[in-house]
Amino acid sequence: MAFTDGVMASAAYWIGSAADAVYISGDTSQVGSIGVVAAHMDISKAEEMIGVKTTEITAGKYKRIASRHAPLSQEGRQTMQEMVDYVYSAFVGDVAKHRGVSEEQVLEQMADGRIFFGRQAVNAGLVDGVSTMEELIGKLSAGELVGKPAATGVVAAVIADIKEEPMKVKAGEQVIEVQDTLEIDAKWIAKNCPDIANALRGEGAQAERERIQGIEEHVLPGYETIVAEAKKDGKSTGADVAMRIVKAENQVRTKKLEEIRERPRSRSRRWPWTVFFRRRRKRRRPSRHWWRSIRPRRDAPVERRSARWPRRIPKHTRSSSHGSRQDQAVE
Repeated sequence: MAFTDGVMASAAYWIGSAADAVYISGDTSQVGSIGVVAAHMDISKAEEMIGVKTTEITAGKYKRIASRHAPLSQEGRQTMQEMVDYVYSAFVGDVAKHRGVSEEQVLEQMADGRIFFGRQAVNAGLVDGVSTMEELIGKLSAGELVGKPAATGVVAAVIADIKEEPMKVKAGEQVIEVQDTLEIDAKWIAKNCPDIANALRGEGAQAERERIQGIEEHVLPGYETIVAEAKKDGKSTGADVAMRIVKAENQVRTKKLEEIRERPRSRSRRWPWTVFFRRRRKRRRPSRHWWRSIRPRRDAPVERRSARWPRRIPKHTRSSSHGSRQDQAVE
């Protein structure tokens, strides 16, 4: 079945005509343009104007017979015409065979290069009718025959040949001829084709082992339930399990983040820098006489005391004799 709601022209119709039936959507659909066209472009004058000259070296009489770097010769025109006529005859012959009409009828009514619109295409025999896509699908699903299929259509001929010859099925060493529809299931294969059944079981077991191995490669602590469920369903792969674990992990992290955000916080945690400045104690400026607070050990002998501290001599080192304090300290 071929259908168009726009344009089915030229090569598109060549392909579409091979269907058993061709339908268009309405009166504005375009069908036809059965013909062949070939063009030759001569750029020799343009090359001459820009100072370019192309010289082609060929082998074979008809190689580059219609070169674009030179005017088209009479022999080149004739060669191109022969090629166009050959393709045109093949086009017309295929349309006649597909539509079930003679080539003369195609040449008279269809293959003059025109575009046919809507009912014009139906009257010319290019299409079988006008219908929408939904109507065609509904009628095909119901088993109704829409339109008049081509009597000698390629698809129809192939289907007829298939229906005439019974289908042959080889079951082990036995060949079974099937006239009607044969329902082939696992039990039928196991009974009539044990070798195929064993091979299928082996491939299935190997595929299942590879699937389980791929799932186990993505196991993470805390997600054993997801892995176990994936092994049981018989269709989940390692990639599927990895995606589920990532999704579950994101949910856990999102929930934890919400709990942290909802938890009440102290001011010190909220504004640590302001608390630092508030609690910072003011440092006392050192006194000019800071060295007065430093005293040598009372039990140390006078000789071992540093000379930096004789400004104030302890009372137990003073004597009643007159003299400078420095002399008394040395003594």
